[in-house]
Amino acid sequence: MHATTPRLGQPRHRSAWLIASALVATLAWPMTGQAATAVQDLGGLYDGGFSSALALSQTGQAIGIATQDGDFQTVNALWSADGAITSLGSCCGGALVMPASINRAGEAVGSHQATRDHWSAVKWGADGTAQYLPSLGSFGLGRVFAINDAGQSVGSSVEDSFAQRAVRWNANGSITPLGEMGAPDPGYLAFHEAHGINNKGVVVGTALVGSTYRAFSWKKGQFTDLGPGNATHINDKGLIAGLAPGRIPVTWKKGTMRYLPARDGGKRAYSHEVLGLNNLGDMVGFGPSPGPGLRSIAVLWRGGTAITLGHYPGGTHSVATGINDAGMIVGYGNLVDGGPMRALRWTVNGMRVQAELATVH
Repeated sequence: MHATTPRLGQPRHRSAWLIASALVATLAWPMTGQAATAVQDLGGLYDGGFSSALALSQTGQAIGIATQDGDFQTVNALWSADGAITSLGSCCGGALVMPASINRAGEAVGSHQATRDHWSAVKWGADGTAQYLPSLGSFGLGRVFAINDAGQSVGSSVEDSFAQRAVRWNANGSITPLGEMGAPDPGYLAFHEAHGINNKGVVVGTALVGSTYRAFSWKKGQFTDLGPGNATHINDKGLIAGLAPGRIPVTWKKGTMRYLPARDGGKRAYSHEVLGLNNLGDMVGFGPSPGPGLRSIAVLWRGGTAITLGHYPGGTHSVATGINDAGMIVGYGNLVDGGPMRALRWTVNGMRVQAELATVH
């Protein structure tokens, strides 16, 4: 393992969070199960620049990507709970890392894609320093998807045999293979990948067993087969979210699988996906947007109902990527049709969905 030393700089821009009711933009959606919504532009590293919030912590920090003023290069960015946006600078030899998760301490993980097939796992410390995480093989191949508050992160790493194994990176940076739930059929490469970990150390993911990808949970060295699919998130109460075959969003609770409803009232959320889960059982992600074009609209699942979070006023695309226990939601979307993506934030109070407009100085 080797480290680089990109560090947090001084905030280049600061959003003034304006919560006066006159500045709250509200859009009412007519469909059943949809709340009145408003959405906030979190700002970028410069006015008009691209930005995208990809993960959210329990303390309200968000991590993502943004274009940098001057050279217009895309860099990693951090939003504090009070609205300051900071460039994380170049990481890992100047590489851009796609963030996946951030914990209470401000430690974050993500994956650097050097080529189409070459991914490396990266971790940021709370001080902003970044380092590659170790791999099982000499190629340095691995991906990381989640980190818990103890500093344990999970993903996959590739051995020199090209077998892909589910792994946990411990708080001290060491790597631990999780083992095997089962073997693939002859002619297939071994494949296990861990996608989520909660604060109790329970891990979820997917594995190729025979010729079928099967969702699993893992606890203290023991796998539980959840059936065909992919488990992607787990909260501290043991609720698991993921995908059934056909990429249909589902949950598992005590071994029972249930389909999530669609935002249009359908019993199965075809073309939807869950990207965030909190300890209250709220989930966020996206579904197909109304109107023409292949666009998405941010969705919240709460209490068995799919709630449309909506686009930014004037926008046509939005995706929610994270939700914390306070009900804060982050993601991204365009502000106008055809415009660049911008980091967005929604705040949820009860069944209402509210957020403040922000000004960027």
